[in-house]
Amino acid sequence: MLFKPDFYGKNVSVLDRLIEIGSREDNIKGHRTYDAFSEIISETTLSENLVNFLNYNRRLFTADVNIYDWFKKATEGNVYIAERASEVDEIKAAKYKVWDNLQSATHRKMILPLLNLNKSHVYLISNYSAMAVGTAEKLGHSSFDGIKNQIEKAADSYRNYFDFWYRLSLDKV
Repeated sequence: MLFKPDFYGKNVSVLDRLIEIGSREDNIKGHRTYDAFSEIISETTLSENLVNFLNYNRRLFTADVNIYDWFKKATEGNVYIAERASEVDEIKAAKYKVWDNLQSATHRKMILPLLNLNKSHVYLISNYSAMAVGTAEKLGHSSFDGIKNQIEKAADSYRNYFDFWYRLSLDKV
């Protein structure tokens, strides 16, 4: 996109695009990736935001049926995903997948950084109420080997914690 910005049918100068992106240091900060895309890059693509852009390109360039499967494939090797649905009957159908949590305003800024990892090993633990993020390196490992069981146990614990508080809370809360 940076080197062929006219791919989507709009006449755009590569140099002008780079100047526009780099003219404000704030645009290249990790927590601004989603907003910076919407403010600068979206006007020359066929998409109004990053998620629509990724979905459009997924359909254009891959055979993946949905964006969730595409995201898992695109981050494979650098992102380990542990997802847990609730065991409480009333909320078993609640959304708990990583991609669902990445759609929130809080987490959507993580989409591009997660897709661009190449040396780090990030794990995501997702349930219907929250998402936890950590790295294998922080746990003293250079890969997910040896810590997958630890991550899976943590995912179960997070789910059990939130289920406990859900069952304990009053109906009107």
